[in-house]
Amino acid sequence: GAPRVRQAAGGQQAAGAAPQRAVLSVPSWMGATVSHYSGSVTKRMAMGVLGVAAVVCVSVGSALVASSYANEQSHNTGTRSSSGGKSYSTAGSTDGLPAPPSTVLPPAFDAYADFGDPFEPDEPGTMQDTTVFLHVPRSGGMTMMEIMGRCAELVLASDVGVRDGHDADETLEVIETSSGSYVNCDTTTPQGISRCADMGLVPSGLVDIISTSLPYDAANLFQTSSSHRARMFLLLRPVLDRAVSYYHWIQQASWDSNYDPQIALMSLKQYANIPYDRAEFNFLTKTLSNNPGPTTALLTNADLDVAKEVLRRKAVVGLLTEKGDSLLRFEKYFGWEFGTGESRTCEEELLHWEWMNQGAGAGNMGDIDPTGEGRAMLERRNWFDIQLYEYAEALFV
Repeated sequence: GAPRVRQAAGGQQAAGAAPQRAVLSVPSWMGATVSHYSGSVTKRMAMGVLGVAAVVCVSVGSALVASSYANEQSHNTGTRSSSGGKSYSTAGSTDGLPAPPSTVLPPAFDAYADFGDPFEPDEPGTMQDTTVFLHVPRSGGMTMMEIMGRCAELVLASDVGVRDGHDADETLEVIETSSGSYVNCDTTTPQGISRCADMGLVPSGLVDIISTSLPYDAANLFQTSSSHRARMFLLLRPVLDRAVSYYHWIQQASWDSNYDPQIALMSLKQYANIPYDRAEFNFLTKTLSNNPGPTTALLTNADLDVAKEVLRRKAVVGLLTEKGDSLLRFEKYFGWEFGTGESRTCEEELLHWEWMNQGAGAGNMGDIDPTGEGRAMLERRNWFDIQLYEYAEALFV
């Protein structure tokens, strides 16, 4: 179909409003409901039960969020709010969660708005925001992108838009796909990001969300315009769950660039005891401290502090273990809208059904002895990321 043009800043919060963290926990019985019904009735009937419950939860949550916002509008620095009443300021240390000591962020993060920076009006002469999704592999990112693309009808940039020869296009266009609308430049590789920058991706206004695992490279997309900045969010998965899932993925996904036939011949215990470092070990700490690749031996506590400070100051943090709550936070912070019943049903199906059934068993810690050598080695391999995930949990609460 014909390319579709969308405004990048559409649907954000009111100008001047300090972003607030919205919370709505999805009741545990919802997951149990789907599990119970999937064994006795069709998927459509199960989704009907889940849909009614979800609509009730979202309606109640929206009322609570609106009330919370009304009480918090006087705050101009932004807070990290929760149902428990804790508040983590983006400037300084509060509630027992201090900033990492004497941590200065690398200059690349000047391109990213602080969590508490207010949104500005969508008009000439003001700072315009473009959302950046920091995609951590095997952490629900593909489903998250499908929700944003198919359900919220946002225009994304990743590697999807350059398929079928569109990497040779000379002008920016929006390509319609079965999983949503994508701009025809690749934001997942350094070379692709360079091309996107040359084509003026961010100033074009074509893209709503940029998906990338390269935050330092992605900062270059904003250097061509002093009136544009990034707002980052990410979805995190428990570190060992992600490690096991990644192990299964690179064993099986022969079509993926990370597929490793040598790993395909290894048991999980052998993989955990491999005699060299790999890029996926401590992936998030490496990514946020600009130490990509097999560099664990080079990581220091200072790198971990940088990664923590990026999460504290620059990111809206979501947790896969709290995916319903996380998605609601993203919606409220960025102003995403699911304007029709169909789009909301699309979201609920992907969030509460597909996420349960995609890749069943991939990342099941039952694959490894919880008290044995294999688990202990995976923990040692990913020590920095385990500390970082615990910090992210504290930010989320």
